Amino acid sequence: LPDGLMYEARLVGYDEEFDLAVLKADARGLTPAPLSDSDRLKVGDTIYAIGNPMGHLLGSMTEGIISSLARQVDFDERTMTPIQISASLNSGNSGGALIDTRGQVAGITVAKYTGVQGDTVLEGLGLAIPITDMLPFINHIIHTGASCRPSLGIMCYEAQQGGRRGILVDETTPDTPAEDLLRKGDFIVAANGTPINRLYDLSRILYATGVGGQVELTVIRHQNEITVTITLYDRLTQ
Repeated sequence: LPDGLMYEARLVGYDEEFDLAVLKADARGLTPAPLSDSDRLKVGDTIYAIGNPMGHLLGSMTEGIISSLARQVDFDERTMTPIQISASLNSGNSGGALIDTRGQVAGITVAKYTGVQGDTVLEGLGLAIPITDMLPFINHIIHTGASCRPSLGIMCYEAQQGGRRGILVDETTPDTPAEDLLRKGDFIVAANGTPINRLYDLSRILYATGVGGQVELTVIRHQNEITVTITLYDRLTQ
């Protein structure tokens, strides 16, 4: 803190896949950082990354812009859909706040592209997880001490049929809600009335709905459009 005070904090819970942790400190008089709606961000918006580069440059801030929204990248053997930013990030920035021009937390910085390709040095390619995507998991950790992963119970991939984009069901997982409701070859084109073009679109709706919530899927089956309602389960507990 600016006045030099230090507080002990305990770990409430974490989500290793999302590089997310919730800590609690017994302290009074602190001002919480307001959270933004990261869905309102636009390419070109000015942002600020705050963190501790090298682990000891406490509270350093770098400025940049939103370079891309929902950039799908492979990171540590998993696919993520973070915000791409031009603000400089260094070792020690991970887990720091991405701040918008209103002083609100719009994301959590997690990584950057680095290296040399030919004669080109990669710079200004930082990645941050949108805060709106993380809120369901933050709240779940606060209330239960553990993270979750609301799921249907399917193996699937992005596809296109008859000029429409959507999610094609490859198989259902035994003993999950989808087992008796979805079939191999089902083509999911909408969830809760929202068109589904990418796996990211479907995941966001599942995460926002939460474990125990119901998702209404619009499915193309044998060229017929049907509606299937599924109650989500937590695949981290199975």
